[in-house]
Amino acid sequence: LPLPSLPLDTLVYVQSFLDPHDILNLHRISFLSLSTVWINAVRQIALQYNVLPSTFPLENTSLATLEHIATSPSRFLSRLEWEVRAGHKKLPPFATQTI
Repeated sequence: LPLPSLPLDTLVYVQSFLDPHDILNLHRISFLSLSTVWINAVRQIALQYNVLPSTFPLENTSLATLEHIATSPSRFLSRLEWEVRAGHKKLPPFATQTI
């Protein structure tokens, strides 16, 4: 069966088992992006990294922000790995703000 022909509840259920990066790849193919899927992904990431669920008000969060939250750990780890491979001993700041 083609992915778009599956029932919506089945798609949501299957995506609940995917990592955020895999969800992004799936959405690039199917053009289906649901906040329910990303809320579940954020909850999974919160459990994985011992973040309190109350940290993020998920129900009032935009889809883009949910995607950002869910993919932040993998993006951070990728940056660390890149810096180590590049031979840097310190991680340079991504951004600096002065108050």
